[in-house]
Amino acid sequence: MAPAEYAFIASGAARGRARAAVLALNTLGYDARHYGPDATDARRAKAVVFCDLPPDVPRFVYDVLDLQGIEHARGAYAITAPTVEIAQAAALRLGRAVELVPDPLEGARRAPRAARVRPRSRPLEWLARRAGLTTDTWRMGLLWTGEEPDVEAIVGAYPALKALGGELPLSLHCVAAPEVLDALRGALPQDAPEAVRLSFEPGSPQAMQRALEDCDFVLLPRAPRLRREVLHAGRLAIVDADPCEAIRRALAHPRETLESLQRAQQQLDEIHAPAVVARAWVRIFMKGPR
Repeated sequence: MAPAEYAFIASGAARGRARAAVLALNTLGYDARHYGPDATDARRAKAVVFCDLPPDVPRFVYDVLDLQGIEHARGAYAITAPTVEIAQAAALRLGRAVELVPDPLEGARRAPRAARVRPRSRPLEWLARRAGLTTDTWRMGLLWTGEEPDVEAIVGAYPALKALGGELPLSLHCVAAPEVLDALRGALPQDAPEAVRLSFEPGSPQAMQRALEDCDFVLLPRAPRLRREVLHAGRLAIVDADPCEAIRRALAHPRETLESLQRAQQQLDEIHAPAVVARAWVRIFMKGPR
């Protein structure tokens, strides 16, 4: 097999970024491939990107995801990073420029949707139960996702959510790793099911896509990647310390909320659209030694 035009060599946590970059480049017609660290064919590519791995070719691009291995970047003809914060920290440590190449958007692009209060109809609920269908569609749907350090924040917000659920019934669907769900089940009191209907689902890309489609609002820790995913799916990401106030504000001003989501998606496309990211990588490769 002929060598790849562009090779991304990655393992562990860096594989997701490498695969996303490859997909973005392939979409524009470039021959980019993702390899594990032991692949010998990768070294014959026109440009080789090492994602947080020690380089072993004379010319290479080093992609910094974690400053722990930053010394491996010395000798690279170009150094890249996915965020401004990492790029600035790496540049300070190395004493040379580090170029920003953001992660591309992934998953389904959905049109923005402003949540609205749905009236409850008990006759329709009765008919739905008779037909074996879900009867909670009148609830305002909240999606929560996060990691173990984020559990404390949602547990702290729960009393306020329960109070809000007394006037505006809610469903809170939690999608996360199994160990995080175990911590949530032990910490969230399921004592007010009429106010807040709790449900839990192990996290996966498919589960997250379904949950984003079904929900009205997403409660997030302060994670830029997650916020991009939520906005890409056309949902409002709430990272406020007081999520209830943010929910009330969005429901009171649906038009403004919709316009805000539309602007946010436009801004995402300007930076994270796959074609934009692919061209950024190509500009990096064109700077390399001939």
